[in-house]
Amino acid sequence: MKKILVSLFFVMFSFQVSAASTPVVDEDSVVFFNEESPFETDHKFALKSNRGLTEMKLDVAFHDQTAGSVSGFGLQLLKAGTVIKELIENTSGSFSMVLATASNYSVRFLGTDGLAGSATLSASAVPVPAAVWLFGSALMGLFGASRRKSSAIAA
Repeated sequence: MKKILVSLFFVMFSFQVSAASTPVVDEDSVVFFNEESPFETDHKFALKSNRGLTEMKLDVAFHDQTAGSVSGFGLQLLKAGTVIKELIENTSGSFSMVLATASNYSVRFLGTDGLAGSATLSASAVPVPAAVWLFGSALMGLFGASRRKSSAIAA
């Protein structure tokens, strides 16, 4: 039993070490990607929350390093190899998306005949709508009213 626990510990540690090579985008960091044309690489990153959030807003800004040098310049956001957002602009662009945290994503540059492109990724918290708080307080009120009614019947 002890050998199994020790081996599990080492397996978990090895996965953690390999995950460190993937850049992490969280509330306190900004990740930059640069690539020279022709754009062929998928730049992987992990979206995580330091505050335990399950969803975060990812802000992506991309830029043609030598303005106007890339024809059809753009950026794709991928999850598990599937494109979830694509934006094609002439020299630069930006978009924001709410995404699930603790997931791995990729950024792919688009375009040909250019020199270089860059992208900046940053994340911020998604605010909880006021309706959630109101709904929760209404449920608590209904629970309290039903409890009061059941205790009145028992007496």
